[in-house]
Amino acid sequence: MVQPLFELFYRCTVLIKVFDDPQGTGFFVAPGLILTCAHVVESANDDVNHIKVYHDTKEFCVQRIDLRHKPYPDLALITVNFHDHPCVYLDAEVWPGDQLFVFSHTDEYRGGVSTPVKYDGPARITNQQWLLRFGAGQIIPGYSGSPLLNGRTGGVCGVVKSTQDDMSIISIKMHLPKMSRCCIDFPMEKGEGFAYTA
Repeated sequence: MVQPLFELFYRCTVLIKVFDDPQGTGFFVAPGLILTCAHVVESANDDVNHIKVYHDTKEFCVQRIDLRHKPYPDLALITVNFHDHPCVYLDAEVWPGDQLFVFSHTDEYRGGVSTPVKYDGPARITNQQWLLRFGAGQIIPGYSGSPLLNGRTGGVCGVVKSTQDDMSIISIKMHLPKMSRCCIDFPMEKGEGFAYTA
């Protein structure tokens, strides 16, 4: 992967804390809009005053949260009053064998850590609900909400949802919201714009 793309990918991510405790990672999908997992922010009980977002060395208060609860799709769209940042390019295309990259803010690496993973193929919960499965790469607890960058396409194709320690395989959400120029519509239906491969 080209170094400038990786640096741009890093600059799109944020650390999310709830009650001053690091809970996971999120990433900018549009100006002032951060996508993460719903379970990353659920301990705030829908009170935005308990959630803080950190981008580089700056702290931002959350203005609004839109949730799609777990177990599926387990997504949250966070609104902050900050617009001077890059945004990821959403592209749901991913093929078995693709080399992918996760960038996460963890307890050990508050500034962030990158992890390469190799996509094995889909796992269907139902005909309408899919996850991505991986065999190569170490994903640990704390990666929830991290974006998954496809090195082949240069686009983010998923969101880290969980680990499966017993099989060393991770599940990645593929419900990327439908995009418009000014905002994100959040319906999460298969086949709609950039909807995940639900």
